[in-house]
Amino acid sequence: MSLEEEHKMARFKREVLSVYDRHGSQRSNIPAPERHELKALRNNQDVIVKSSDKSKKFVAMKSSTYLGKAEALLSDSTLYAELDKTIESFEADIKKILQSECANMDPKLLTSIMPKDTPFPEWYGLPKDHKNNLPLRPVVGACDGPTTPISMVLERILHQLLQYVPVFIFTTNSVL
Repeated sequence: MSLEEEHKMARFKREVLSVYDRHGSQRSNIPAPERHELKALRNNQDVIVKSSDKSKKFVAMKSSTYLGKAEALLSDSTLYAELDKTIESFEADIKKILQSECANMDPKLLTSIMPKDTPFPEWYGLPKDHKNNLPLRPVVGACDGPTTPISMVLERILHQLLQYVPVFIFTTNSVL
């Protein structure tokens, strides 16, 4: 399968999963009164419900508490800095580097690794329900980032070399 076909398949998979997520199952195993309460909770702007960091249980907290904890993390200049560039300028920089450094590359491959319409990364925090005061574990979603196409090609190349790494385990059965 060509790299372009792999990109199309990955995009198709995301689209199918998003349709599934939007429509979900017609039958619910949650009784109607509880479904009603959960819907009311979801629509309550004063409450945020997130899955927890480790146990994946649901954690409900006041929106103001969640936003305060998030703001405290984001305002820590040792961890985060405000960028003066847009996602489009990052794409342009990557394209410029690829065009100059990969001039001898197959044009079809070069086109396939160019970033296109990159979504802005989403930042969110997962409550650490195993710690006091429920601190947040910061997460920056990097799916479909500007370097995703390049990463896919590198993964494909490097994966072929894993057979030469003596400590790498391909599957559980290869150990047994």
